[in-house]
Amino acid sequence: MIGHNLTVREILRRSARRDPAKTAIAHYRDGAELTGVSYETLFRDVNGLAQAMLEAGLRPGDRIAVLGENSYEFCRLVLAAANAGMVAAPVNIQLGSDELRSVLAELSPRAVAGDGPVLDRFAAALDDSAYGDRIWRFGSEPARGLAEPPDVPITADDPCLILYTSGSTGRSRGVVLTHGSVVMNSWNSVMCWGFRSSDRMLLGLPLYHVSMLNTTLVPTLQAGGTALIVNRLNAASLFRQLHATKATVTLALPFMYQAMLDEAANSELGYPPLRLALYGMAGMPNALSDRIRKELGAQMMSGFGQTESGGNTLVLTDAEHDGKCGSIGRPVANVEVELLDDQGNPLPPRSGAVGELAYRGASICLGYLTERGTESAQQDSWLRSGDLAFEDGDGYFWFQGRTRDVIKSGGENVYAAKVEQVISAIPGVVEVAVVGLSSERWGEEVVAFVVGDPAVTAAEEIRALARRGLAPYEVPKKVVFVESLPKSAAGKIVKRRLVEEYGNG
Repeated sequence: MIGHNLTVREILRRSARRDPAKTAIAHYRDGAELTGVSYETLFRDVNGLAQAMLEAGLRPGDRIAVLGENSYEFCRLVLAAANAGMVAAPVNIQLGSDELRSVLAELSPRAVAGDGPVLDRFAAALDDSAYGDRIWRFGSEPARGLAEPPDVPITADDPCLILYTSGSTGRSRGVVLTHGSVVMNSWNSVMCWGFRSSDRMLLGLPLYHVSMLNTTLVPTLQAGGTALIVNRLNAASLFRQLHATKATVTLALPFMYQAMLDEAANSELGYPPLRLALYGMAGMPNALSDRIRKELGAQMMSGFGQTESGGNTLVLTDAEHDGKCGSIGRPVANVEVELLDDQGNPLPPRSGAVGELAYRGASICLGYLTERGTESAQQDSWLRSGDLAFEDGDGYFWFQGRTRDVIKSGGENVYAAKVEQVISAIPGVVEVAVVGLSSERWGEEVVAFVVGDPAVTAAEEIRALARRGLAPYEVPKKVVFVESLPKSAAGKIVKRRLVEEYGNG
């Protein structure tokens, strides 16, 4: 439990009272603003929808599945559920119908809400459900505003969100986050990333992902900034979206920033007015970091964490990029971090030994929706992340891959993230993913899949250059050039698809 029992509802109340006329959320499509609401209007809209949900027969604690593209209505629904003491469960809309049925069977929501096109796409999966008249289309709810939220008691320990893990290595699971965990992670972002009330935050990755809801949307509202919602952000659209929205802060993947810089250098519009370039989910090459900071004049910060941790657990600040670019940073102020060996024992601090990251703090999840796996994930109140890292002598952590992402080659452990970091710095390499493929000789052989230009640096040149920073057994046996790497909707590389496609040669 956190001090003063702060909840998501209270964050909205305080921001609405502090600066009622300021724009809280603006929704853009194709460069045009569709919706722009003030903090006062947002709070009244959210309160009105929360009351309408209660009058429709829902009760505090009920779960609501949310199926929709990024929009103001999506944000309003999630926040209204929090104000009414209900639990919003945004669902990955890239799932197939069978996967959606599996998620809904586990979730057992009292209602499903979403935008029309997405609900229509999943009509078959929803028609055989038991929700009846509790399938709502965004915009069909009564349009009214209330100055105060429903009189429903909510504490920091009450569930607020159920977010699903990306499922990049298997079946996704619902992670239960309390009001306290959401608020504490929001405060971590505000404090460690330095959000300001003057910030215009561009949110374009899927809102059902923890990086958008927990580490950017709620913190923007807590800081009193303006959240700029766009339907989809990718490498081809980042430059255009930044200019159209006049955003000063965004969270994107490194390859998106590279495409944006290349476009800006050849455009009459020039560089967008970005103050803060945030990134996560992938390592940042040093050369790209230098370009962002010099050409854009923007500060850079990274965030590292997972759905189960509620969001950020480690941060690398702008100044720290000078000597530690590629590191995942140091722990945020309100999270304890340990490295555990194979037996679950803490490793000595700053020893350089690789171990599993474990977290403890108020932002950590309550557990999984189904209890299967919860005990192993949060043994002795520590969240065992499944991520491998080492801590250097200065207290900075360096990601080494997943526990199941260790390649066993010729009796040696090869950490895919280390190999990727070395190869990503080679000229001509845009993106890289390293996996282990079955080998009669080695057990597993290290294979690097590269997005880049072989005319700049050929496969054998990449292997030769990689030898400068890697042990012989870590150097990829093969380098395969591909047009693109398979990714989840959240932008994470899905390595199992590479193994499935190329595992048989």
